[in-house]
Amino acid sequence: MKMPTIANAVALLSAGLLWFPAARPAFGAVVFSQPPASPPAGGVPSQWWFDPTGQNNLDSDAEAYDNFLLAQATSISSIEWWGDAGPSVGFFVGFYNQDPNTVGFQPDLPQIHGHPPLTYQTVTKVSQTLVANGQYHFSATLPQPVSLAAGTRYFVSVADSMPTAFATWGWSAGTGGDGRCFYYQLAGSPAGGPYYSIFQSDRAFSLSDDTPTPPQLRITYNRVDHTAGISWPTNAVGFALQSSPALGTVAWQNVSEIPVISGDQNVLTVPAAGLARWYRLVHP
Repeated sequence: MKMPTIANAVALLSAGLLWFPAARPAFGAVVFSQPPASPPAGGVPSQWWFDPTGQNNLDSDAEAYDNFLLAQATSISSIEWWGDAGPSVGFFVGFYNQDPNTVGFQPDLPQIHGHPPLTYQTVTKVSQTLVANGQYHFSATLPQPVSLAAGTRYFVSVADSMPTAFATWGWSAGTGGDGRCFYYQLAGSPAGGPYYSIFQSDRAFSLSDDTPTPPQLRITYNRVDHTAGISWPTNAVGFALQSSPALGTVAWQNVSEIPVISGDQNVLTVPAAGLARWYRLVHP
């Protein structure tokens, strides 16, 4: 049975109020994470030249792939990563199986065996925030979620699409993984052909599913008219406000009053006198 997602509860008291802050508001729950060092550093080039004719590649074209395991099967709907300034045209985000023809550390790449990736998507709607050391934090929702199994080695790649020939973009190093990532360069070996190697460094990224996470429920007290304003984000789609006279009971009931929208918040005004009541947000 699927349990409901419950946001933080608040107690409304006759002489005041109490509220418990929720965890980070987000669009989904993080299911895998390799955060960067502080400050981020150690980037490796991972980019493809965006040729307007769609015909040419460059010797500098390269892509990094890092592996991960999931504790349970889920559908990845969003991704975060760290790296140099960007994006230029957009990012390419791919997910791959482990190469079935070897027990070695290697993604199942189309250029090796002709197998297609699990998904390879162009992401142009990207949030970009400067962190430190000239490095940025990126986050994006995947145009198409990808369903993955538990306990299986997968690889994820992030590469910038460059509008300028020979320009490079660096994917920051990550922490907490197995200390390696797979690397492909179109032409980097002495023979001049495709070059495959293993970098002794993780890449910085995190993956999230589409499980709704608890938004923050707040309460403010108006001493003039002795009312309380209960508020929560308007983007908390699917969450219902419930109340109960006590915690640890099954007497939670949906609040029938309709909140007023103020900015990016739903606001419900209730009397702050009499017996205490508890409030919570619940997602079925």
